[in-house]
Amino acid sequence: MTLKKNSISKILFLFTILSFFIIGFFFKDLAPGGAAGDFQNITWPLLLSFKEDFFFSIKNYGAFGEGSYPLFYIINSYINPFTSTQTEFLFSITFISFITVVLLALLIKKNISTITNLDSLLTASIILILPFYISSSYWGTTENFGWFFFILSLLFFNKIKNNLDNNYKSRILSTIYFCFFSSCALYIRPALVFLPIAFFLYLFLVNKKKEIIITSIITYLIFSIPGFILIYIWGDIYDSKNMTMNLTEEYHNYKFIIKNIPILLSFFSFYLIPFLLVESLEKGLKNTISKYLKNFLFAFFFFIILWKFDLLNYLAEFTYGGGAILKLNYLIKPENYFLLLIFSSLGFSILYEILKENFKTNISILLPIFLIYGFSGMLFQEYVEPLILIITFSGLLSTSLQKFYYKRILTSFLIMFTYFSFYLIAATYYKHFI
Repeated sequence: MTLKKNSISKILFLFTILSFFIIGFFFKDLAPGGAAGDFQNITWPLLLSFKEDFFFSIKNYGAFGEGSYPLFYIINSYINPFTSTQTEFLFSITFISFITVVLLALLIKKNISTITNLDSLLTASIILILPFYISSSYWGTTENFGWFFFILSLLFFNKIKNNLDNNYKSRILSTIYFCFFSSCALYIRPALVFLPIAFFLYLFLVNKKKEIIITSIITYLIFSIPGFILIYIWGDIYDSKNMTMNLTEEYHNYKFIIKNIPILLSFFSFYLIPFLLVESLEKGLKNTISKYLKNFLFAFFFFIILWKFDLLNYLAEFTYGGGAILKLNYLIKPENYFLLLIFSSLGFSILYEILKENFKTNISILLPIFLIYGFSGMLFQEYVEPLILIITFSGLLSTSLQKFYYKRILTSFLIMFTYFSFYLIAATYYKHFI
């Protein structure tokens, strides 16, 4: 009887989230984030340009202000049949965003065989209440198309990681499919290049199967040909001749990596806090605090020392980017970042424990994320939304946080749902009233 009630409750919650997601499409002007402006100023004009003249659009790509590679526009201009009107196109991207959730549910189910299809779909539906994912869904920008191919590639990464291919031919095919879909992902969102890097790190540190390593190298060389063609046409890794900004020097540079570490740590703690709440239900609040406190204090005192030596003053000067915690910190006290340091310290403590659990596997995923996303001169929270939840839910990160979540699906989901609903409400309020 209890199981039946739980199933009914799960179905009702899933129906509620899906209903709000669909209804929200018709009220997309309320969606937080700046995707509406990007759609009107960049996405739609560039899409129309590709439909009219492919070669002109490629040669003048930078003039449209788009910093990503053009696969998104090529697919939607020549394959997507729903591009006659803005409404049609936007609905098609919203539909793809929903399919991405279904794919995530499939990925979760394949990795966690002990849970039901309903549980996996309910868990995956959490990303449908994330502000930036919703905004990109409704306004047709490139992000969610990138996540679509990202999750497709993880389905094959999961097969390789869990040794699900029993014969040589199957392993080779899974490797080729992974390389193909991850290449598509980075040709849509360049920051997703972290995944191929993570894959190679995983192969050299953990998997070490020569046939997979050799196949990956050859396959990626083939799939890199379109990128080399673009570099030849543009004379640079992006269309710098037509861009009004210098993407490499001003906006993407290795010199930003160290500076972005506190912000990236705060992002991880922000999305993983609900998992800690779930863990505290399983292990007890006292044991959970004890587990993370020592490393939290170590990181916090380290950041305080950096603060005293004026090495973190740049955190008080953000006009764009920095994430929700830094914005909240500025609202509490302008040009202050003390709250951010607390979240950064918590993020360090969480990631330290995750690395302790399975260092080689987890470092192969986390290190490329910090390196690639750290290149950004303006680090926005939307870059890692829903990345952190995807790699945690799906088991790409090998961590007990995931195991605690799936022990009590309904309770865990309610914690997640409540936490991220408040986040969505706050983000919407911030956009329209602050």
